[in-house]
Amino acid sequence: MAASQAQIPAIPHPPGSLLVGLFDSGLGGLTVLRRVHEAYPHTRCLYLGDTARVPYGQRSVEDIRAIAAEVVHWLRGQGVGVLVMACNTSNALALDVAVAEAGVPVVGLIDSMAAQIQSDRVGVLATPATVASGAYRPLPAEGAYLLRRQRPARLERDDKLRGYVLARLLEGWTPEQVSGRLAKGIEIGLSLISTEAIYAWIYSKARKADRLWRCLTRGRPRRGRRKRASKDRIGEKTHISERTEAADQR
Repeated sequence: MAASQAQIPAIPHPPGSLLVGLFDSGLGGLTVLRRVHEAYPHTRCLYLGDTARVPYGQRSVEDIRAIAAEVVHWLRGQGVGVLVMACNTSNALALDVAVAEAGVPVVGLIDSMAAQIQSDRVGVLATPATVASGAYRPLPAEGAYLLRRQRPARLERDDKLRGYVLARLLEGWTPEQVSGRLAKGIEIGLSLISTEAIYAWIYSKARKADRLWRCLTRGRPRRGRRKRASKDRIGEKTHISERTEAADQR
């Protein structure tokens, strides 16, 4: 799963002098490293790409677990304070090995990213070893989804943001306009929110007999069928044989 599609979970120590260790069987974990730098730009990172033994996915479970123990032991010797497993295969088959060997907090990506998935249908690109491990079985992801459903909507948690959005909707703004203005950073002190989140909040209120949905702009009412015009559109007609001489001279 590419790290560009999800947020990196919070590192369990304050950034600064902390050295974060990351490892992968190759270069794919660099996407994770990039997101760590984006989230914690002042944190030092040490990345190990085990290209000498790539790919892990074709190896036996015993080999993968032995390699993970060796790599984690080496990173621990470099003084890392947090270990990020940037390898799908190692996450699936050797997370427990890393936790036992590291002696520092270990961040696994599979559960962290599954908890942030917003879709009901997800495609996974993985090695044969990862697929066979069952790490992407639906039950943990479903549990994370249900937990997320139980949390209050963002607009319910942020009073200031809710007041702003509600005021704009009552003024006739559309959710697209509200979200777009916030995205420009014009409103100081307010966090961003997507158009979809605003619509979801409005319709969740509608289920509670709230009439907030009436603030949404609606299309024009459909025009009724026109009356069929009479074929005889010219009134007071005069036959050509009865026209005057003046008409003949025009």
